[in-house]
Amino acid sequence: MSATSTAAGTSTATPEINVQGLREQIFANAMTLYPQLVRASYQYNQTGVPNPREIFEIIITASAYDGPTYTYTAILVSGNALNRTMAAKGPASSSVTSALEGLLRTTCETLGWFTETLLGDMKHAEASDSGVVNFRMVEEGFHFANVQRHMNS
Repeated sequence: MSATSTAAGTSTATPEINVQGLREQIFANAMTLYPQLVRASYQYNQTGVPNPREIFEIIITASAYDGPTYTYTAILVSGNALNRTMAAKGPASSSVTSALEGLLRTTCETLGWFTETLLGDMKHAEASDSGVVNFRMVEEGFHFANVQRHMNS
């Protein structure tokens, strides 16, 4: 967190942009959006554990068509080095970081359209003040932790 001065002389905390965190979330979204690519990947077929970096890359393009300053675009690509396919593209942005944020928004919005199609309806949903959880999974987690605790004591 960093402090930002205000006109009154007080400071407020603002989150710092973490480029690696943006990339990780884009990869996580892509793994859900494109399950067919995950299933076809070498590592998944060998180990059952997918590696997003085997399946996807994020590239950044720059252009100066809008004047003396560059605009940047983040693009999610898949395929081998000789045969790339564009999977998603964010909007043109004023910086590399904002280009990554734009690609993240693009994948988030797409997940919003297709969440139930890709993941199915949430079974055993239990509402909380700020969202919904799968209560059966929570119960199973509590049971698992209890058993593990007793096995180790």
